[in-house]
Amino acid sequence: MSMGMLLGRHVAEAGNAMAIDHDTPAWLSAFAQTSMSDTFSLGVSYDVYSSLMGAVSKGLRDFSEELKTACGVAGTVPDKFDEIVTKARDAIGSAVLDRAGTEHAQPLRRVLGVLPVDEMAELAETLINLQSLKEKVTKPSETVGGPIDVAVITKGEGMVWLKRKHFFDPGLNSRYMLRQSSLYK
Repeated sequence: MSMGMLLGRHVAEAGNAMAIDHDTPAWLSAFAQTSMSDTFSLGVSYDVYSSLMGAVSKGLRDFSEELKTACGVAGTVPDKFDEIVTKARDAIGSAVLDRAGTEHAQPLRRVLGVLPVDEMAELAETLINLQSLKEKVTKPSETVGGPIDVAVITKGEGMVWLKRKHFFDPGLNSRYMLRQSSLYK
């Protein structure tokens, strides 16, 4: 989603929207890096799926060459060769994603649809922590990490903070914390 200010007004492009109904009781959507939520919800991350599809394409091409050689067929590649390989690769990719949806995404959505709000927030925080750990051990630039703020938004309560970091150490600012506690009794 892109957003910014234009002539003093906040402008944002609508992102992906999903209707929640009886057939789709819940939806998991990441807003920044999606690899951990993709892996969690589909059982496979986008980078692994892309690598798999690349290997399938190469494997199909190599297989066809070996088959031609084994059958003693010589000559040029038919005009539709790339189209045939692409069609086979797409069929394999669809089968993989259909199975991932059946085995991972649909059961997850059924569970998410009945989870209490606090457990959904805990799930979101856990996915962020897992993404952070993955970045820390696999990438030189740790782009996800640090303390995490957790808030939930419900129809009845609006936005409520469950976990929020302070820009200062509350232990060193006891007067501030006492003032806050007296204000919100």
